[in-house]
Amino acid sequence: MCSILIADDDVNLATTCKNLLTKEYNFKVVGIAHTGKEAIKAYIEKKPDILLLDLKMPDMNGVEVINQLNEFRDEKNKDNIIVLSSALSELLPYNTARVFRIMPKPFNFDDLARTIYEAKGVLDAEILDKKIDDLFLDLNLYFYASKNVDYLKQAIIFCYNDIKLCDNLENVYTMIADKDYKGKLKPKNVRWALDSLMNTYKKSIDEKFLESYFIYYWDKNKTITPKSFIEAIVIHLKKTI
Repeated sequence: MCSILIADDDVNLATTCKNLLTKEYNFKVVGIAHTGKEAIKAYIEKKPDILLLDLKMPDMNGVEVINQLNEFRDEKNKDNIIVLSSALSELLPYNTARVFRIMPKPFNFDDLARTIYEAKGVLDAEILDKKIDDLFLDLNLYFYASKNVDYLKQAIIFCYNDIKLCDNLENVYTMIADKDYKGKLKPKNVRWALDSLMNTYKKSIDEKFLESYFIYYWDKNKTITPKSFIEAIVIHLKKTI
């Protein structure tokens, strides 16, 4: 469930927003802040997926809140802020990299809900991408051909989003080939690339390391194949994200 923090000094609007987002759209509102300082404190404590931020607030305006959050290393590269304000001109001269979208007041709640779903989808994709990168570093996969590793990453993402695809990798190979904008990549090329990667990888990796890394869902009787490897990574990701 998507968690949301609302930061707006308009008490009535913030309350209405909370009620509608929780009851009508099934979001989880983790808090309401009415000042900039309250917004920063609540954001750090609650760690919401999305921040709905007004620009005009007492003690610290929305631009200052954005700048303050940018000082936290874990928050700097996120674009999970949706600005809700009638004072948009105040934001234009500043860095808006953290702002997913700007919605002028008054806004339509259906439009707001769609925007939150979009922002959460982008955020989830970024988190998954970073998690796979970290996992590949742990497994020493970046020592191998970058093209083959990229195909593996794409296959993992497809299977993560639909775990049933683990049982039909031929469909995954077709989906990866279809993403090739030049139209030259064929599913069989993807299959050969991943088979080659796994054949090379199993010659250099200590399988006891895989047993300890993928504890409970990898055993010594498993053979390293694209299917078994992708399936183990997907299960691992689903248990750790």
